[in-house]
Amino acid sequence: MIKRSAIAGAIFAALFQSGMFLFISPLPLFYAFAVYGKRTGYLSVLFACGVGLIAAVAGYLGWYELIFAGYFVMTGVLLGEAVTRHLGPMKMAALAILVPFLSVAAGVFAAQTGGGVDVIASAGAFLTSALNDGLAMQTKMDTLSAPQLAYIREHLNDIVGFMLKVAPAGFFLFGMIVVSLTMLFGRILTRKTGVLKYFGNVAMQQFPFAIVWLTIVCGAAFFAEAYLLHSEPLRFFAINGLIISAGIYFVQGCFVISFWLHKGRSPILRLAVYGLIIAFLQVVGFLIIALGLSDQWLNFRARSITKSQSV
Repeated sequence: MIKRSAIAGAIFAALFQSGMFLFISPLPLFYAFAVYGKRTGYLSVLFACGVGLIAAVAGYLGWYELIFAGYFVMTGVLLGEAVTRHLGPMKMAALAILVPFLSVAAGVFAAQTGGGVDVIASAGAFLTSALNDGLAMQTKMDTLSAPQLAYIREHLNDIVGFMLKVAPAGFFLFGMIVVSLTMLFGRILTRKTGVLKYFGNVAMQQFPFAIVWLTIVCGAAFFAEAYLLHSEPLRFFAINGLIISAGIYFVQGCFVISFWLHKGRSPILRLAVYGLIIAFLQVVGFLIIALGLSDQWLNFRARSITKSQSV
């Protein structure tokens, strides 16, 4: 048990530091919980936290990075606890997305209002530095024209300000990506053990219809602000809500596509479709969002099953 936990903790640290595989950092903790049980899972968490603290004390990790690593640890624990309790995939994902999201929001609010730490200013400085570094790289790579670079530099403060105001939606979508990838690869890696077979056909999952009402309310708020109220907080409340809704519809649209592709389709066709989606994501993404939204009313998968049963 100790050996397995130490390996899981070490893999977690390696994924977190890798950069490219950062999004699946909770995977080894989730795997330890799912395959070996709670004791091994929590011991893995202890090893991961120990490695992080040692790295912070030694100066390899900053304290902000340590807090960020704590987000991934929390996600792994929530997913692990959920799988040991045999929660369904939708409830499991909701728990692992919402709890860290609300915890971070509460932490930022507490630090900003009573903790004496200006988190928003620090985040703004980080984004400004990152964008300046990105512009320096673009200058060398010549991927953007001189007028485009000049426009971005001129409006850099406005861009950073907008990014900060839509940060809640961005962080929510970040959580969706982390949880989705962790669950996807977790199911692949545990296929031989069968511990996640109780998920059934994940492509049949459907989000609650209440998401549609969130979209309607946020859309109405956006137009009310633009033409009647002229309130910046209301505008960015609406924008954040619409971005979150779009992300959810995108996932549901992916469920519909996955269901259709795995219904007797050839592997070559599946690879071709996935390749087209990845290559033209900016264009196809809007179509997938529209597909997910329309599925809330039409429920394409249920209709497909009904037709196949009636034949």
